[in-house]
Amino acid sequence: MLAQRCTPDGITNIALMRLTLALLTHAETTGGHWEKASECFNQMLAQGCTPDGITYSALITALERGEQWRHALQAFHQMTGQGCHPDSVVYNALLEVCWRSGVLGVQMRAAHVWTLANRSGHFRWVLLLVLAVWQ
Repeated sequence: MLAQRCTPDGITNIALMRLTLALLTHAETTGGHWEKASECFNQMLAQGCTPDGITYSALITALERGEQWRHALQAFHQMTGQGCHPDSVVYNALLEVCWRSGVLGVQMRAAHVWTLANRSGHFRWVLLLVLAVWQ
């Protein structure tokens, strides 16, 4: 686009940043490119873009794959502080990264994340399935 001397507008910039985040997130099945995803996210912020739920979801997934629980929790708090509503992808990524941390206090945060997810309507079918199997 830039090679053709086209100047991207705000919407195009957001779309390109989202695409970049998604590609970085899914580039590897483990480890991901969390540092590059974080850098891309920070560039979005520096350019005045306001991230939405999709953007945060891609970032948190990249951080989870890179086992960056501190950064993932920070992004989650930033996400909810901006009024974005997490989806099942975000909650699953947070549960995974917190539990795999091996740190008891962080694992307890996973229980809190589970409670938030359940209250917002996510994972109810899992609870029903567990109860059905348990009986």
